[in-house]
Amino acid sequence: MIEQGAKIVNATDPGRCTVGFINDGVVYTAGHCGNEGDEFWLSREGKYDPELERIGTFHTKYEENESEPEETRSKLRNDHGFITLESPWVQLGSNLWSGDAVVPYEEIRPGMRVCAYGQTTRELSLIHISEPTRLLSI
Repeated sequence: MIEQGAKIVNATDPGRCTVGFINDGVVYTAGHCGNEGDEFWLSREGKYDPELERIGTFHTKYEENESEPEETRSKLRNDHGFITLESPWVQLGSNLWSGDAVVPYEEIRPGMRVCAYGQTTRELSLIHISEPTRLLSI
């Protein structure tokens, strides 16, 4: 079972990450955890373990900087991604840390606080939002 805060591993481009949020059959995590199409698995001690279950495929949204020439155009990525659940054996659990409430982007204001837990840092962080950045919809 996958719970919020669980360790997950990018099996395509080895790296470990944390389940940030679970909603509607999708596991959300940081965008820097992978590239479009990478395979993600459950993790044991932050390492890829072929005995563990494959979760699914990573997706992230890119935005091109259209002011640059097309052949050298950079792609801008917001730091959020999601994994589509593709295994019939993996069950999604709950959002133990945050609960299931979702704050619409339009309601995010400077001064609000966001809590985050990271598998790499193994710390719970309280972050004050100074200025919300524009998010790409998923």
